[in-house]
Amino acid sequence: MAARVAPRASALCGLLASLVMMAVPAGAVEVGQDVLVPAAARVSSWRTDLVVLNAGDETTDVTVFWLERGQENVQPVGYDFSVEAQAALVLDDAILNLLGREQAAGAFRVVATGQVAVSTRIYNLRDGVTFGQGFEGVPREAAVVAGASTDIAGLTHNDLFRTNVVVIDASGTGSVLELSVRDKDGAELASRTYELGAFEPRLDSVSSFEGMAAFDHGILHASVDSGAAIVAASKVDNDPETGDPTTLEAWVQREAPVPTVDGTYQLAIYDSDGYATGGNLIVRNGNVTDLDASYTNWDKGGSQTPECTHTFRFGSPTIGLHPIEDFAGGVEFTEEYGPGTTITWTVAFSPGEGPSLMGWVGAFGEGFSGQVAGCNGEFPALQLRAGKSE
Repeated sequence: MAARVAPRASALCGLLASLVMMAVPAGAVEVGQDVLVPAAARVSSWRTDLVVLNAGDETTDVTVFWLERGQENVQPVGYDFSVEAQAALVLDDAILNLLGREQAAGAFRVVATGQVAVSTRIYNLRDGVTFGQGFEGVPREAAVVAGASTDIAGLTHNDLFRTNVVVIDASGTGSVLELSVRDKDGAELASRTYELGAFEPRLDSVSSFEGMAAFDHGILHASVDSGAAIVAASKVDNDPETGDPTTLEAWVQREAPVPTVDGTYQLAIYDSDGYATGGNLIVRNGNVTDLDASYTNWDKGGSQTPECTHTFRFGSPTIGLHPIEDFAGGVEFTEEYGPGTTITWTVAFSPGEGPSLMGWVGAFGEGFSGQVAGCNGEFPALQLRAGKSE
């Protein structure tokens, strides 16, 4: 069984609105180490139970984050647990018992040191009787990335049924999505653009789409312009006695788009004298999901009298989720190393033989003072070399 420990600092804020009601899909639940449940709520008589299954053979540490609907969630509160091998963490009425909140709507993020499967039960409790359905967690690496698209069939918007659309940023840095509702023959009926903040979940009725009119059988087409996102929908019976919900899921490309580059890489960052720092980089389904590295640049000011000798940690989670192709032109992100003290990083590489990765790392520092004032300004670019370790 799992033991709860003290929550991490920083609280979530804001009031939440409508409840999404989803069904457990017939297919298998995917496992991962960073999993998003795009919708959960405690509104009126509706409740949400959260279950995290440790699919591995060793005890795993699990952190459950609550993500507030309709806002970015850069530093959400986290709750830490330990889950034994092949055991499950069960959080009944999780929003009340974990968060201590009577009403809330949003999403859950589960980060674990091992492989976990995450699912929910979302149910209506009336007069001691329950009915409802659930929603499974989706690993971040299974999100729709920039330049890709997906579709959801089975939408209805008429006197008998309504449909809600659920979207959540999976990049951790924000996303832009283009959604359109089409009839069963593929003709567009209405559309809407979403600009999501970091880990921002949203839920909206299709009636909010521009130009929407009633339809019996529809298709939701979702394309991602930037970032990465998870998309789902819920068809709900308008009968006030039941509000019976059905999950409508997006199709997923099960084969990795770039299977030869997937894996964990050991990387090294070299200066002109061959001095190197390093770290790890993970590629899943053709997406860079994790980068954790250290950086020292003795070339700034010359290796004999370097202006900045400080070692910086950079990468996850600030860099976000990116297709590996993005790194050919360089991926830029900024990290803070103290109040008003930042470095803007540029990481660029391309797959080589082996498989391997070859490229460079650029940096520009601002706001440094005192003994580290030499860390301001542009650093000479350093070489990046990486080889797959597994």
